[in-house]
Amino acid sequence: MDGSRAQNAESKPFSVAFAEGESSNTAADKQENQSDVNLKTSDGVVFEVKASIAKQMQTVQSFIDTSGDSTTVIPLPNVTSRDLCRILKYCEEHRRIGHDKEALKEFDDNFMKALSHDEMKELLFAANYLNVKEFFDFVCRGIAQMLQNKSVEFARDFFGIVSDFTLEEEVSYREANAWAFENIDDNFPSMAVEDLWKELAEVERKLAEAESKPLSVALAEEQLNSLTLSEGESSNTAAVDEQENQPDVNLKTSDGVAFEVKAWIAKKMETVQSFIDTSGDSSAVIPLPNVTSRDLRRILNYCEEHRRIGFHDKKALKEFDDNFMKALSPDEMKEILLAANYLNMKEFLDFLCCGIAEMLQNKSVEFARDFFGIVSDYTPEEEAAYREANAWAFENIDDNSS
Repeated sequence: MDGSRAQNAESKPFSVAFAEGESSNTAADKQENQSDVNLKTSDGVVFEVKASIAKQMQTVQSFIDTSGDSTTVIPLPNVTSRDLCRILKYCEEHRRIGHDKEALKEFDDNFMKALSHDEMKELLFAANYLNVKEFFDFVCRGIAQMLQNKSVEFARDFFGIVSDFTLEEEVSYREANAWAFENIDDNFPSMAVEDLWKELAEVERKLAEAESKPLSVALAEEQLNSLTLSEGESSNTAAVDEQENQPDVNLKTSDGVAFEVKAWIAKKMETVQSFIDTSGDSSAVIPLPNVTSRDLRRILNYCEEHRRIGFHDKKALKEFDDNFMKALSPDEMKEILLAANYLNMKEFLDFLCCGIAEMLQNKSVEFARDFFGIVSDYTPEEEAAYREANAWAFENIDDNSS
């Protein structure tokens, strides 16, 4: 909360503040009298959820608003019963505890402590899918706090990040910036420089061994890989051809535009496919509350062009992909990334992530912060000191991105 808002709240008469709180609770009480909402998780468990809690799940509420039917069972293909139980418990306990900040903090701390690292990530994805903003922010803060003083290796493993540094680069950066690897949590140690040198020597040994492999063996392996790829492509083509004969799937975007989408494309959207599998009705209009018509058009265009060009013309595919990304503004990139994540389209999501990573190369810290909506937690003095001590990291910056 900023200073002016805090000051206004403190200067407000207690009776007014209390009345506002009571008014807020009255709205929740009204929702208590509404009928429960039926939700079905990805593992097939059906929950009867209070309307006041379902209202906090924007994905669920958008489904109800679009369909006009709050009695139908709403599928949640990206949420397990375990995660939904935890989200419901969080909402119910926060309502029960109310304004007791100490009790809320104790509950929140215990809630996060009870989660393993994998459970944190799983719960974060569930909250993102359901679009429960307050709970999503809470989990993000908990993960950020958990990552304090953890090693680079731990953070990479947690987020599934594969380092794009060569071993030589990693050794060089660690030696030049030893201060950044101090005070690491001993339970999650950072790899020592000497260990990196050993790993580098082992990689060089394996490369030398590979280079000494007879040409006939290397050629046979290459042909086998090529044959396996061809069989996979043949299988994929047959599956797509079979889906061509299936009826189109009706999708409705957040801005109310209806699309008839080919079955083979809808199959790539795991969120849509899970809805069809759960409801057993492929003719129903499926609402997409987190996807705009503009983003859906672009996604459909990507799928259709990749199919038209085919697997083998890599040059044409690369040209199309490059032009696709170049046509997007930074805001459009973020918007379509969230749409792809909501639809759970792995191939397209990976493509966008690679494109965004490439776009961010040689961009300034300010550009990256603005792109991801990050507020710096450094003081101006700290930032100036870090920039001075690590001037190499700010070289060759794109002049247009500062």
